[in-house]
Amino acid sequence: MNDYFNIHPTIFSNLAYIISAMQLVNFIAHIEEEFEDLPKGLIVGETAFRQLEGWSSMMALILIARIDSEYNVNLSAEELAEATSVNDLFDLVKARVAI
Repeated sequence: MNDYFNIHPTIFSNLAYIISAMQLVNFIAHIEEEFEDLPKGLIVGETAFRQLEGWSSMMALILIARIDSEYNVNLSAEELAEATSVNDLFDLVKARVAI
């Protein structure tokens, strides 16, 4: 076999990481759209979303609806309550759908 097809496995690992990071950036962009009063770039994976200015029970319902609309994933209020960070939400969604 020629060297063209002889790709080191680390490349695939790095590519998977990059794709996952891009998916997280897209996921965060959807969340940022719902927090209109916050400056863009404030929310990161480690953000405790319930600590954000503007968080309320209404925002929880909006976020559940947005995730359902964008990813066709129906999160329960309990699942949302168990998630402490944006990464936690992302992992819940990612486990249910290929994003």
